[in-house]
Amino acid sequence: MDLLGRSYGTDQIDALFLEVEGGTHGNNTLENLGMTPTTPQIETLQSIENESTLYRIVELIKNGQFVLLTLAISSLYFVVTGLQYWVSAYLMITMEINQEEVYYYYAFTCLSAPIGGVIIGGIIFSCIGGYNSPRAQALATLLGFFASVACLPIPFCTNKYLVYLLLWCVFFFGATIIAPLVGFMLSAV
Repeated sequence: MDLLGRSYGTDQIDALFLEVEGGTHGNNTLENLGMTPTTPQIETLQSIENESTLYRIVELIKNGQFVLLTLAISSLYFVVTGLQYWVSAYLMITMEINQEEVYYYYAFTCLSAPIGGVIIGGIIFSCIGGYNSPRAQALATLLGFFASVACLPIPFCTNKYLVYLLLWCVFFFGATIIAPLVGFMLSAV
């Protein structure tokens, strides 16, 4: 849609870009398509065309909210990946739980907690009005806090069932905030 609210097809947009450059697109010049370019359209297309990739990256880096959300979601993925990699070895070596039990627990946890977290998180955030809701950021922060708190006692626990529960909570609460974090991040740009 242009500045005047008109919609154009792909051929018309290609022709508009080529007209700005002074060329043609087969028989599809602006005049053949029933269009006459306005100065704002041409200036907009030229400014879009002239923006370099480096300029766009610098603009993203200047956006503090985007950078912080990217770091938050990267940290979340880092922690979850580390847990998924090391938790079975930790349970077998440190807690001396037999291998078969660890693999059954691990399979159950890695399937049920993230799937349940994404589904429940989606329902919760939909009920409060989506990730654009004023309460969404506070709720995502609270759920992330719950995931962090669930991690803290694990190294000090000797009861395997408590460790199982806490690990399940870490994966569950981490999964509840994935969708809203991505939504916050995309709306920041």
